[in-house]
Amino acid sequence: MIDLHDNMFTTRLISTGYADSRESSSIDADAAIARLKELDSKIDELDRERASLLDERNSVMNSLNSAIRNEQDPVRRKELYSQLDEMIKDNQKEV
Repeated sequence: MIDLHDNMFTTRLISTGYADSRESSSIDADAAIARLKELDSKIDELDRERASLLDERNSVMNSLNSAIRNEQDPVRRKELYSQLDEMIKDNQKEV
């Protein structure tokens, strides 16, 4: 017995160029799975890079805080703290 609904769906896929048979649909699914794996791998790589950059940023921030605390000129120290506060506010807006 022929499933009319299934044949109409397959015909629609063929006419729209999405698939020419169930085999090609399976191949498309396999390609999609492979692409998802590639994307997941790239996302993991970017996550590791982001974590590394955040670690470096924290290190630089700690160095900056030390440098500001060691600044002898109170006016300059106040300016540096003001700049640091602005950077922190800007960073919070971006997140």
